[in-house]
Amino acid sequence: MKGAVLPKTQQKEMTRYPTETRLVFLHGSTLSILCVISYWLITHTLAHMFSVSRDDDLLGGMWAVVATIFVYRYGYDESVGAALSRIGATSLSFALFLSTCSFSRSTSGEWPR
Repeated sequence: MKGAVLPKTQQKEMTRYPTETRLVFLHGSTLSILCVISYWLITHTLAHMFSVSRDDDLLGGMWAVVATIFVYRYGYDESVGAALSRIGATSLSFALFLSTCSFSRSTSGEWPR
């Protein structure tokens, strides 16, 4: 038997979502292109202006890709929501850092090294 004949219900299920498949493929392709662009911008363009070391530039490129994946969503509202949550998390970590530094300075008299 060369090929199996599927019942009509299974044939409908397999061909039900061709437009959704195209949209998912388009979303994945766009995300991969944006990840390459953000990695290239950090490792090549911005690294020439503010470079500390090549390893730091590559690590910065990796984090740029992670940020691109985290922020890029299906719609504008989802992207804005993701960006705002990222800003909130960064602000919270900065506040925790400042409070840790102030406690460390008050007990030892010097800034942590």
